[in-house]
Amino acid sequence: MLIFMRRLIGIYALIYLILPWFNVRKGGWAGAITTVIGSLFLLAAVGDFPTNATIPFLVIGMVLISSGALMARRRLFGADVHWSHHLIRLAIEIVLLFLFIIAS
Repeated sequence: MLIFMRRLIGIYALIYLILPWFNVRKGGWAGAITTVIGSLFLLAAVGDFPTNATIPFLVIGMVLISSGALMARRRLFGADVHWSHHLIRLAIEIVLLFLFIIAS
């Protein structure tokens, strides 16, 4: 179960490593950089050797991804982002975090 959760969080982090760069041309540099730093924290947390810093890195990464997405809230892939999309992303992050804690 832990390996599955690490892979699932890794895929989530890779999506947010690539996704924000589509918003940069519209002035979303701060949001893109913050989101990428957050996804790097997530990738560091689910690396090969879990340590005592795994859970704090997960929390820091998810907070940075959320704040980066809120900073770049205007447009994503050319479509307006509704406030409900932020709630859905937040719910997914909380579920992933709790499942990872339970699995470890």
